Amino acid sequence: MTEQIYDQLEQELGALYASVPLSDSFVNSLEFQLNSKIRASSAPRMRPLQLRPAWIALIVLAAAIVLTALIIGPDKVYAEMRRLLGYIPGVGLVDEGAPIRVLAEPVEQTRDGVTITVTSAVLSSDRTHLEYRVFGVPRSANPTDENVTGCLTNEYLLLPDGTRLERMNDFPAVPADVNEAVLVIPCIANTLPGTVPENWELNLRFVPAPPDMTVMPVIEISPTVAPTAMPVNEEQSTAVTVDESVNVTQVIETETGFILVGEFKPQTKDGEWIQQTGMPEIIDAKGLKVPLKMNLDAMNNIQTGPEGWVYEIDTVGVSFPITITFNGVAISQSDLGESVEIPFDFGGTVVPGQEWTPDLKFNLAGHTVNLAGISADSQGGYSFNLLVDSSVYGLSVQIKDQTSNGGGGGGGGGLTDGKFSTSLSFTQLPTGNQTLVFSKLTVISDPLSWSGTWSPAKERTELPATAALLAGTCGTAVTLHTLPDLPAEMTGKALIYEPMPDGDTWGLVVYNLDGSGRSVVDASANWGAMNLAGTEITYPVESGFNIFDLATGRVIFKAVEGGYDPLWSNDGKLIAYINGTASGLLVMEVDTGEVHQISSLGFESTVGWIPDDSRLITAAMFSGGAAWQIRSIDPNTGVSEDLFVIEDGSHKALNAVLSPDGEWIAYRGRNNSDVRLVKLDGSENHVLLDNPSVGTTGLIWAQNGWLGVSLAQMDSELNKIILFDPVTCKNYKVTGLTGILEGLFID
Repeated sequence: MTEQIYDQLEQELGALYASVPLSDSFVNSLEFQLNSKIRASSAPRMRPLQLRPAWIALIVLAAAIVLTALIIGPDKVYAEMRRLLGYIPGVGLVDEGAPIRVLAEPVEQTRDGVTITVTSAVLSSDRTHLEYRVFGVPRSANPTDENVTGCLTNEYLLLPDGTRLERMNDFPAVPADVNEAVLVIPCIANTLPGTVPENWELNLRFVPAPPDMTVMPVIEISPTVAPTAMPVNEEQSTAVTVDESVNVTQVIETETGFILVGEFKPQTKDGEWIQQTGMPEIIDAKGLKVPLKMNLDAMNNIQTGPEGWVYEIDTVGVSFPITITFNGVAISQSDLGESVEIPFDFGGTVVPGQEWTPDLKFNLAGHTVNLAGISADSQGGYSFNLLVDSSVYGLSVQIKDQTSNGGGGGGGGGLTDGKFSTSLSFTQLPTGNQTLVFSKLTVISDPLSWSGTWSPAKERTELPATAALLAGTCGTAVTLHTLPDLPAEMTGKALIYEPMPDGDTWGLVVYNLDGSGRSVVDASANWGAMNLAGTEITYPVESGFNIFDLATGRVIFKAVEGGYDPLWSNDGKLIAYINGTASGLLVMEVDTGEVHQISSLGFESTVGWIPDDSRLITAAMFSGGAAWQIRSIDPNTGVSEDLFVIEDGSHKALNAVLSPDGEWIAYRGRNNSDVRLVKLDGSENHVLLDNPSVGTTGLIWAQNGWLGVSLAQMDSELNKIILFDPVTCKNYKVTGLTGILEGLFID
């Protein structure tokens, strides 16, 4: 076998003969590949001198490549070396120096209504990456008390000779001559003992990877440009040089561009640290903005360390070099020994929700601080609300001679318009006369930016000159910059979840589509839902659900059993929702308030009612991966039917919504930005909006088939709201509205 490798190598290297000097990129890549081999080969063994024959051959092979590169030219050899390390989506970096194997076929087992499916496995010479998912675990099987933990026992692979390969992140490598193993799952993660079946055993079989398996080449590169840091407002201060703060360290080629892996390592002074603000920005050589994609597969499967970053870009039509800019602020502590003590009387009895407004001003480390308010919470603690000047980031609050068991707070100053809050929790809440101690004030710099440049080593000649939309796709981050404004003749109402003017809370507000007619439904509510007729809104409150009548501006009904994720039936007579513990799907009759449960799966979500309201469509989350089971449920009997599985949805929240005609489900894609459409029978799945922004925050259908989308923006907490007709791809920007769209009616 080794002789065959050498013969093949000799033939390929002979065909690649060239005479060019060694490049830095080749040397760095070669070093990276060899280090990867060394780490992979030495990790499982404690006797490094007793190498297996395959690794002896590998070392000889690497040495042969180095010597040959010196003779025949590194650029051509470098192209071959790139094949030794690859990236497989959803798996991460893999060693291609040895044959890759995969799962022969999915393996599924069902016990007592719980199904475990092993969907894939990738076996390389250094690890075994295995994906499985669990469906059917009732919410009651998981702890409801944060002090109680469910199953934490790791699963393992049992080999035919009795060897156990226990999972840490991935499993250790399965020997090349072993093609079968048993996946042993002692208990399902986070479930309580005895609640669901335990001691699962699934027989797996491995085969060589197919020739067309997607393995993207990985290129290890070294920094070439020393970036700089400077204030956003150049008049504020002199630019500060920062050496090698933004570097691209690895590049993975995709079909339309690159996945860039890099480091953000700004230099700091003693006692200073950097807080990044917002997403980085990429500008090409023509000054055009290059949209970023948050490739979660890459982010989750490429180890970058605390200073690392991973982003994907499409480079069709992009001019190089590109400039990558990170924005942030420098934070530093003042004199640690300086503190201020203020007496405060909480009174003899304190109840949850109690508030005080001391409005006390004092000076700490040269800055004026105003203790504006204190409140007691239901968890045995106090929250302190402070007003500070724009240069103060935060400070410490303690109660003298009292030991807290938790707490924390967010940054203030210029990041939050001078508002800062922090909290303390106690086993026994201090009351009566106490002394508040304020110390450890930290200050924040003017906004800074750090930039680095990057160009691919070789031009991607296979990429088209201009970007083309895929079939069924109506927009991208680039095309959405030129959307026309909503025409004046297109009128209606929108339910928006937005920050209140005081900035302390978010609430539900109704607007006309042109931004006029603002009417607050509830200043502290969320999870709002508008009925199909656009006349009523329901939303959860502490005691249940309110129904708000838009014509009168009053609450006309209060349900006594609460939950979240409400969804009106098309005729407005029923509301489906999830109960407060995420352990059941319920249906409420609006006229009577009568409620009955129709599903007990954990963490299910409502999607929509088919037009005649005879079936309710829901999405049930699998444990593991990003798969969601789309189900159809009879609202009267609870009898359900599994329709199909969405494999490419968001890990966090699918945001799936059914069109009024019952034909299409719109949902949020894997990267939390794409908007995808799929037929209710699972067919014709395609991208509607391709990476339109940093993230998609809301999806709502109007009764006439228009789809409303709210998009998070890179440079603001506000959202852009757009309307799309998926049939014609007509699209408009709703200029008068920001926030998260939760209801839509179009006249």
